[in-house]
Amino acid sequence: MTPPPGVFDLPLPDLPLEAGARVTSHVARGWWWGPEQDLPWLRARAHIIPEETVRENALRVVRRTKEQLRALAETPRPNGPASPDASVPTVLLVHALTGDMRAGGPGGWWEPVIGPGKVFDPEKVRLLCFNNLGSCYGSSGPADEGFPLRVDDSRFVPPAPLPKGDLRLNEHQLPATLTPWDQARAILQALDALGIERVSLLAGGSLGGMIVLCLAVLDPERFERIAPIAAAAEASTWVVGWNHVARQALLLDPEFPEAPARGLELARQLAMLTYRAEPGLDAVHGKNPSWSSRALYPIQSYLEYQGQKLRARFDARSYLALLGAMDHHDLSRAPEGEPDGEWGVSRIRASTLAVGIDNDQLFYPEHMKKLVERLRGQGRHAEYAEISSIHGHDGFLIEWGRLDALLRRALALPPGGGGGSRAPSVEPLTEVNLLLLGRGTVGGNLLEQLRSQQSVLAREHGARLRVTGIVDTRHLLFDTRGVPLNQWRERLDQTQRSGSGPGDLLEVLDRMRRLPTPVLVDCTAADGMGFLYAEAFKRGIHVVTANKKPLALPWESREQLFSTARANQRAWHYETTVGASLPVIRTLADLVRTGDKVRLIEGCLSGTLGFLCDQLTQGLPLSRAVRLARERGYTEPHPRDDLLGLDVARKALILARELGLVVSQEDVEVEPFVPKQLLAEDDVERFLASLEAWDKTFAARIEGLRAERRVLRYLARVEPPAKEGQHPVLKVGPIAVPQDHPAARLRGSESFVAFTTERHTEWPLLVQGAGAGGAVTAAGVLADVLEVARASTGRALARGA
Repeated sequence: MTPPPGVFDLPLPDLPLEAGARVTSHVARGWWWGPEQDLPWLRARAHIIPEETVRENALRVVRRTKEQLRALAETPRPNGPASPDASVPTVLLVHALTGDMRAGGPGGWWEPVIGPGKVFDPEKVRLLCFNNLGSCYGSSGPADEGFPLRVDDSRFVPPAPLPKGDLRLNEHQLPATLTPWDQARAILQALDALGIERVSLLAGGSLGGMIVLCLAVLDPERFERIAPIAAAAEASTWVVGWNHVARQALLLDPEFPEAPARGLELARQLAMLTYRAEPGLDAVHGKNPSWSSRALYPIQSYLEYQGQKLRARFDARSYLALLGAMDHHDLSRAPEGEPDGEWGVSRIRASTLAVGIDNDQLFYPEHMKKLVERLRGQGRHAEYAEISSIHGHDGFLIEWGRLDALLRRALALPPGGGGGSRAPSVEPLTEVNLLLLGRGTVGGNLLEQLRSQQSVLAREHGARLRVTGIVDTRHLLFDTRGVPLNQWRERLDQTQRSGSGPGDLLEVLDRMRRLPTPVLVDCTAADGMGFLYAEAFKRGIHVVTANKKPLALPWESREQLFSTARANQRAWHYETTVGASLPVIRTLADLVRTGDKVRLIEGCLSGTLGFLCDQLTQGLPLSRAVRLARERGYTEPHPRDDLLGLDVARKALILARELGLVVSQEDVEVEPFVPKQLLAEDDVERFLASLEAWDKTFAARIEGLRAERRVLRYLARVEPPAKEGQHPVLKVGPIAVPQDHPAARLRGSESFVAFTTERHTEWPLLVQGAGAGGAVTAAGVLADVLEVARASTGRALARGA
């Protein structure tokens, strides 16, 4: 039988704060829920608080004297295990601004997803959560006697004297400055005190998500997986601005600092307007059915209720400290006391599931998408997912069904982090030699990413990636010593190819095969590359491609390519052929290999056409929108190839074949984005000019859809046969979707793919993010190359053939 959850106090070493103050008699209050065999370890390491005491004092401010804190630190502990059973995975959760350590159990902030039989089952994992430093629910904070003051921020010069009688910014009344780096260090101290070296999953939302990211940067070897939710790599000006106004409401209360009741209520009311979104507020707190000059609107009553609730349960000075911590969040700023050198996202080694919320008005989803792009660009396993919620930012505390599915997905990520010991390891660098086909938008961005990240790739991945050759339609540069990446363009332009087809590259492949870990990287959209891939496989050369055409060959030809790769034990990676850097194919492969049955795949698979739809909706004429997409590098060399829909049809075909469906390009029903008669023109400029005659027609169509509360999107649909003997459905074309459809929320060049399966029925598994552009596609190609590098050293198994 699973024991009940427990709350404990953990005396810790003094904690120096970034701004120069020092937390003495430091204590962390934690929450645990896990298997029964954990109890001897926990009792030996921490002071367990009786269940009745926890229940009676839930969400009550803890105020301790110096003597009480000193006595806690001096109370002896019984002998017992120094660390818990390593076979039980540890899940560490981090709470948001005014939460407490009770993540699960009665009143827990994630109670619906924690407990026996739930996603976080205490029989299968060890769950921990600590009250954040600076809070008022048991960990050291401004409610405790002796907590340092703002005047103790010794790193900075003393404040200017205040005018007589002006107490609003009297630093003797303000708590010492805290940062998320400080809060993360406090948690690391607690983990050390408990003897926990490895954390299987680290998750949290809002301020908790910020601290999650700080932990993953501070101690990259300890955390295998992270799931930051509704957060960002740094506090935006928008966040700091809202916090400033909330802070002024507290400071201007005439009762500050003793009992600023109304100030705390107003600060909370301001915050609630950022935690919730207009659709949810309208739905739950709409206007009164009858009007009165004296009755409060429901939203006013709701805000007053929320303000009174917080005032009754929280400490005002703790609230100030926590708002300040959120303001100072910035992963790119090296924490005080840490060694110099590169800092920030590049240090994260954990596999990441970054979660945004579509209606979040405090931390826009773009923050999480950009984080994933940066991590994938560094070769990390990073995925983006989105919670759809009319309630906005607080969706991670409301949308339990969607949250359940995402937490299960986070637990299933491949483990990242280090291998146990956190001492720096010295390993020989793995040399990988690349022959790059294509120097255009994708190839050019890949070369720049390789140039700018050479030291990071060597340090973080143990890989020396050398570009040995670069080829385009007219030039061929090959140097077994490696091409200097700060001179590749000049060197390439001085060469000339002997032919335009793949045949003249066979000699180059013969030279490549003699080099360590040779990889053919295809960043073209050229025809006839299947022949070259087969010759590469036969010569022991791996293939990484962003070119969809070899995967859209007739079924027999495609299968022969895979057979050749397998026979020669070579990898073929092609993640970027669908969704640029989005993990679409990897996600589908994981669903299939774990025995799930895919019932429907639906998505906007073209970032280019998604961009056009977005620009048209914003009122840009068709001809100008296409030109803009081409200027930004979103289109194929001839935009006709995108507008035909054949690019999307190929992606739909690739996904269908990943399901094992024996289908061909002719099985995909395609409707072009524009009338077919426009698509016969071969000359690009004449083609673009011809679109101007259709500007008014498209504008009228968009206006009509707007009146119907619908938007235009170019959708692909892959539906496997439900019964034996039936034919699969493969369709791509422009569709008018209602405003509550997931595709309606896409912005710019975003793409999305929704997988409806037997396990993901009510809430399809959604992969969403930037789906076009040279930089993001190149980042996906680089991630695939790093998969080859890892496999060559036995660090991981590469996906593919």
